[in-house]
Amino acid sequence: RASGQREDRWMHLLSGPVDREQWLAQAGSDSPTGGGGNGLAERLSELERRVAELEARLHG
Repeated sequence: RASGQREDRWMHLLSGPVDREQWLAQAGSDSPTGGGGNGLAERLSELERRVAELEARLHG
């Protein structure tokens, strides 16, 4: 067993052979700090804004 390898060990059972390099590149692009994470960062900012607005309504 190797740390971080669980997905590689099980994905092939559901979807056939897995290209590990392609999967890692795609998984890395979903992170907020990754190159393709702008959409996620924007969603997070919007959620933070909405939470702040709701807190202001609740306490204000």
